Amino acid sequence: AFCHMTLLLLYGLLIISSSFCLYYNSLDGGFIWDDRAAIVRNPDIRNTSSIRNLLRNDFWGQNIKLADSHKSFRPVTVLSFRINYWLHSLHPFGYHVLNVLIYAAVCVSVFCLALQWTRSKVARLVGILFTFHPIHVEAVASLVGRADALCGLFYCASLIFYSLSVRLQVSSFVTCLDAVFFFVVSLLLAISSCLSKEIGITVFGLLIIIEFAEAIRIQVYSIKNTKQANGVRVMYKSIWNTVTSPTSILRIVIIIASLVTFMLLRLQLNGSNRLYKWTILENHISLLP
Repeated sequence: AFCHMTLLLLYGLLIISSSFCLYYNSLDGGFIWDDRAAIVRNPDIRNTSSIRNLLRNDFWGQNIKLADSHKSFRPVTVLSFRINYWLHSLHPFGYHVLNVLIYAAVCVSVFCLALQWTRSKVARLVGILFTFHPIHVEAVASLVGRADALCGLFYCASLIFYSLSVRLQVSSFVTCLDAVFFFVVSLLLAISSCLSKEIGITVFGLLIIIEFAEAIRIQVYSIKNTKQANGVRVMYKSIWNTVTSPTSILRIVIIIASLVTFMLLRLQLNGSNRLYKWTILENHISLLP
């Protein structure tokens, strides 16, 4: 077991080092395109601006209630830019270093998530393929792409902690409080994902899916000879166990209540101007009939 854990740790270090090797050439980059609006000209990243403005303004530092506000609310991402500014003002090197660090953390979290659901060999393949996939270039090399990376980091961490909470709940080696703690952490991470980028709100749906997936996993392991098990019967019994379990129902109700509460607060934050009026240069698809 010790050798296995050492191997996994070394593989995690390999993913981190690979992330830096892949994006080393981005460290000397400057502020380009949207970086100028979100960072250079954004008053909310400066120490002279009240930190409470992060909860009032959009991603670009404009009052989110205004009609011409972009309506993108990402205070966690803006807070990370603010930390960069506090450390080294507008020197882009530090911003790019943090981008790569966050990306490396995302890759490790994907590897850990895969370890929860697949064999070690498959998880290692998933981790390395995710790390080297070229689709992530913009999210790392472009500083505003940090919103995607932070969203992904909290997203994966939320899924990991939720699975742990369900598995701890059926374990006889831990107390109920441990499972509750992991569940609460999972919800906080889910909210952090939403506050990093809007797409993070989909994590609440996946948490519910994981609730059922964990029930299927438990049911499969409870059958001695899974090869001869009836797949439909296993699925049916797993769903039945979930919908009849008070603990599972309570978790699902809390997830849905958290989602609805967040959405209502988010809509209220926009004020009377709920939708941003796109120009044809910004988003021509939104203007199609």
